[in-house]
Amino acid sequence: MKNKEIKRLLNSAAQKTAPDVLDSVLSGCEQQKGRNFVMTNATTSESPRRRPGIRGLAIGIAAFCLLLVGGIGGFFGYQNMYAVDSVVAFDVNPSIRLEVSRQEKVLSAEPLNADASKILFDMNLEGTDLNVATNAIIGSMLRNGYLSDIANSILITVENGDDEKAAALQQELVDEINQILGSNNIEGSILSQTLTASDDLKAKAETYGISTGKASLIEGILAENTQYTFEELASLSIRELNILADAGEITSVSSSGSATSAKPRPAMPLLPTRAWTPPPSPYRSSPLTGRTGALSTTWSSTTRKRRMNTRLTQPPAKSSSVRPRSARWLPAT
Repeated sequence: MKNKEIKRLLNSAAQKTAPDVLDSVLSGCEQQKGRNFVMTNATTSESPRRRPGIRGLAIGIAAFCLLLVGGIGGFFGYQNMYAVDSVVAFDVNPSIRLEVSRQEKVLSAEPLNADASKILFDMNLEGTDLNVATNAIIGSMLRNGYLSDIANSILITVENGDDEKAAALQQELVDEINQILGSNNIEGSILSQTLTASDDLKAKAETYGISTGKASLIEGILAENTQYTFEELASLSIRELNILADAGEITSVSSSGSATSAKPRPAMPLLPTRAWTPPPSPYRSSPLTGRTGALSTTWSSTTRKRRMNTRLTQPPAKSSSVRPRSARWLPAT
């Protein structure tokens, strides 16, 4: 089949398939000439598919919530483990300050004077339990002689924002130290207090190189007894302050036991004295001296010096025929 024949057949098929309506459309346009048509937006149905941004937003919110929960948990974990919850001070003459976490773990141990540096010389108390640190500190004070049956006073000070928790920790430490001293046959006198230190009290403690607990005890004594000054009392030991506090009946400090005052060493008893007398002589009395004994003592009136003249008051045996040169024999009666 030739190309011309193919084209003719295609044109014939196209004319039969598409009707010729051009004339009718043009006539319709002539009839509608001069009229205005208002175009309105056609309503379309929304696609039921979800928007692609909603899923990403939900994932972001979930991740943020997880981070928030993790951050809050980490914050409270840090507060329990590493944040300072309480401050505990032990005063005898050595003054030691401990910072303690909420789980009663020691975060730091600070000596406040030279004596305290001796107590904490070879100790690393960071991270240990508070009761373990307390045993170590009191044991070192006992070994170094700062606590004994005479020097039996100690001051415990607890600082905490929660009064109820501070009182509970105070009693816990009092019981612990009483047990340690009792096991060493020492009847302890323990002063204890809870404290909220003011700026003025902290300044005084820093000026005199003492703890805020000792500074608070001194202020309580001065409130009852004004004959002393703060500087005079700052140099005293806790045993001496305990005696003053007991005499003034200080109510701001709890006390258990009584402070022992310094006891003088008892004097040695004097032995009875008497004049010395020579023991009785086994020999007979001399007819010349009239004295009983082997020795006779005379004094020279010219030299005033003591001379010893040894005289034998017993004659030699009859069998002896040799007379000694150094002695003079006395006749027998």
